Amino acid sequence: MGETLIDVEDLKKYFISSNFASRLTGREEALRAVDGVSFDIYRGETFGLVGETGCGKSTLGRTIIRLYEPTDGKIYFKNTEITSIKGSSLRKLRKDMQIVFQDPLSSLNPKKRIMEILWEPLRLHNICSEHEKERKIFELLELVGLSKADRHKYPHELSGGMLQRVNIARALAVDPDFIVLDEPTSALDVSIQAQILNLLRKLQNEFRLTYLFISHDLGIIHNMCDRIAVMYLGRIVEVGDWKVFENPMHPYTKALLSCVPSIRKESRKNKILLKGAVPSPVNIPSGCRFHPRCFLKEDICSEIEPDLKEVKKDRYVACHLYQ
Repeated sequence: MGETLIDVEDLKKYFISSNFASRLTGREEALRAVDGVSFDIYRGETFGLVGETGCGKSTLGRTIIRLYEPTDGKIYFKNTEITSIKGSSLRKLRKDMQIVFQDPLSSLNPKKRIMEILWEPLRLHNICSEHEKERKIFELLELVGLSKADRHKYPHELSGGMLQRVNIARALAVDPDFIVLDEPTSALDVSIQAQILNLLRKLQNEFRLTYLFISHDLGIIHNMCDRIAVMYLGRIVEVGDWKVFENPMHPYTKALLSCVPSIRKESRKNKILLKGAVPSPVNIPSGCRFHPRCFLKEDICSEIEPDLKEVKKDRYVACHLYQ
């Protein structure tokens, strides 16, 4: 444990629907994408966030760096509350908090050359003058393993791995302390994934970066992250270090880990297949959110929701079986 860089307290992000039915009845429906999440991220660590598609992982990452406005709760960065800052203060914050998106192609402007894309953050934050522009861009390209010749190319002329290197270079251009990695390798081939992950490790060691690594791939999370949080339907259900993989405690975490591909026959026999689908974040079940699909549920699970006050402990499990 070291210095706390990010402190999230009871963070909520709701999306209010305004469809025909809601206007007709006068009742707005709230999609609770992130619903009361609390955790700390320490300086220099890689904090993993894992869960099924639609559980709120990406929304949480984007809300922390203020791409989305929080509905409620507090976010602290370097002991300063950033939940409601706006204008020039928010722009200054962008310099310290960056993001690498999942799809490398759609996150780059197709009408601009790579040099123009990398120059934009440098210009906006006054990192260097026009006279130093070319030298700085060359440094960024070299840092992520690209050649000087790539600066004249458009995004569609580069491969997926090269595009993601450009995204990483753009994030590094402003010398941030914290980077959200939103499934940065899911759109890449397996061999390219390994290269990008090795690059991220190298850059973290060189610049003492702090990562929030969002992924649905438990193998990557296991290899990359110091601590992980397991998310289900807008809430964190388990937090811990490598012990989460060795000894998962929440039933949902057990089910996720049991489905990790393995060549061992006993692993295939122990696979836990969850029944039913993930409930809608508009109509969340009462009590424990996982109980409709849980293979260990008890009567109390449908009545009382697990206490979330101790979520910042080194090992936390939101399950009645462990409280």
